[in-house]
Amino acid sequence: MSTSQMQKLCFAGHPRLEMTPAHYRGSEPGKAFIYILIHTGKKKPFYIGECAKSKSYDVATRIKRHFHRSGTMSRVRINMDRFGYAVPESFDAYIRLLPKSYTCEMKCRSLEGWIIQKICHEKRTQAPDFCVTKYSAPTHNCAKLADTIIHEFSTYS
Repeated sequence: MSTSQMQKLCFAGHPRLEMTPAHYRGSEPGKAFIYILIHTGKKKPFYIGECAKSKSYDVATRIKRHFHRSGTMSRVRINMDRFGYAVPESFDAYIRLLPKSYTCEMKCRSLEGWIIQKICHEKRTQAPDFCVTKYSAPTHNCAKLADTIIHEFSTYS
């Protein structure tokens, strides 16, 4: 049995992306998450994001919003379109619930920055269509948790 705290959700369909399984353990609003999006059947991220501050939607809803033409995260779709990449109609999301201390937006953003730095700049394992819409330099040292999350992602089966 794996000790990974990561979970995998599959999203498919257009324009609304439906997810499977239907219920995601621990996805209530207000909890902090890191998520890594990959093309179905691949293992290189095309997006890395965080969800820490919302009291009105859960992490699965946040991910779905990436691919709508409106909403706070429509920038992902816009950036992919502008760089000439097809917006995926299906993808997998690797989602990791974070400790309660990461509901602080700056700490969660720091972790996201660490993961982007390590995956994209150190390991160079991102997908060719990786489109960062924002990048915040870390204000907290989250390197150890970033390494743990990257390891869980790379060994998830």
